[in-house]
Amino acid sequence: MATQAVTHTQADDGIELAPIPSSSSRKSITSIDRPGRTLSGDSSPSDPSDPPNGTSRKLSRLDTARLVSALLCFITAGINDATLGPLIPYLQKHYAIGPGLVAIVYIPSFLGWCIAGVLQTHLFHYAGQGGVLLIGAILQLASNIIRACAPVYGLFAFSFFLAGAGIALQDSQANSYVAELPHAHNWLGVIHSGYGLGCLVAPLIATSVASNTPHWNFTYLVIIALNLPNVALVGLCFRDSISLPFLRKKATQPIAQSTLTQCTTGVADGTQPLTESKNKKANSLLLAALKDRAVWQLSLFYFLHLGGTISLSGWVVEFLVEVRKGDLTQMGYVPVGFNAGLTLSRLLLPPLTHRWGEKLMVSIYMAISTVFLLVFWLVPNIVANAVALSIIGFFLGPVFATGVSVATKLIAKERVSGSLALIFVLGQAGGSLFPFLTGVIAGRAGVAVLQPIALGLIVASGVVWVMLPKVEVKRD
Repeated sequence: MATQAVTHTQADDGIELAPIPSSSSRKSITSIDRPGRTLSGDSSPSDPSDPPNGTSRKLSRLDTARLVSALLCFITAGINDATLGPLIPYLQKHYAIGPGLVAIVYIPSFLGWCIAGVLQTHLFHYAGQGGVLLIGAILQLASNIIRACAPVYGLFAFSFFLAGAGIALQDSQANSYVAELPHAHNWLGVIHSGYGLGCLVAPLIATSVASNTPHWNFTYLVIIALNLPNVALVGLCFRDSISLPFLRKKATQPIAQSTLTQCTTGVADGTQPLTESKNKKANSLLLAALKDRAVWQLSLFYFLHLGGTISLSGWVVEFLVEVRKGDLTQMGYVPVGFNAGLTLSRLLLPPLTHRWGEKLMVSIYMAISTVFLLVFWLVPNIVANAVALSIIGFFLGPVFATGVSVATKLIAKERVSGSLALIFVLGQAGGSLFPFLTGVIAGRAGVAVLQPIALGLIVASGVVWVMLPKVEVKRD
């Protein structure tokens, strides 16, 4: 019978003798590194979202509830982003402004994304994942309450700062959480289809309210009703990962003596204040992300990609009304086709994309989109433009989520959350800068500039995508 070594401790310490695992038992130990992700020494590094050793881990009830919450985060983000486009003609009339001034709202949105991105890592360490998600949901709710009041244009524009910050916080944390689930490529497609769904219903809501009532701002009352469940569901599903200071004071669980000593003295391991330790860890992760070449390559990709897609979806109604001479009450529904394609493809294409290689398939999708962008530009027919726009939406749909999946494979796992925050901030810089520039140029040269701008950005993002490091194909 084999014997086991034991650790020798003094009896006066009140510590039980514990056996040291044998070499064979140590090999079988599985470490839980992050919530929702189990790692073992035999797991394949090719796809961190796949269960280890070929086994399958089913989603728990908590995983499922949090997945639904993440889906709702993306639905509300899509509604926020897609509401502005159909309302632009009404904003111009209400505030007596041109396209250049309307485009100003993209600047505070970008600033909100920037500030949220810089603070994201620190907020995560202080408030927890659930706390960051909850703050993001509350900021979005506040932004829509302001818009519903139809305030002066400066305050209306400021509301986009709150929305941008809120979406940035929720976007990064929801992506990080879902990217750690088994078969994450499928679940990422599902939650990103939620964004497409939000973009799908937003023009329907905005056009219906604005064209049938004298109060375009009542659109945001409907959106407030959709934001409230987002706040409630995040608070409920992620409550055990919310560590906001005012909630910590209410903790009732017993505290170990060593932990109590750290809390009262503010010292961890007797050498360093806990707050300084958290700050140093957050800063080190942020600096490591800034030094990662893959982070900058993906940031440039999203900078161009979001710049092209948001410019296209944001100004297409104005383009169809002014250039194609369409009826305003009908053209507001055209983005529905684009967003329907976006939603459908995010549900249907992820398995195919994962099977045949993410880099290859996204390159094909973007090539097809380029062809139909040329159709949208060169064929002066509203029906042909609407069909082309729907096809473009279908093939651009899975690109965003696939980029997130690729990022989790190119970036060290301990830096994924902070790196995604940085990538999305820089990506949103393009999503704010280029729609703004499109509006400014359109104010002088006409909104027909939309087509060459959108086409150039999509082509440039495709070139950057091809230049990304190789990702191993795993056909499971």
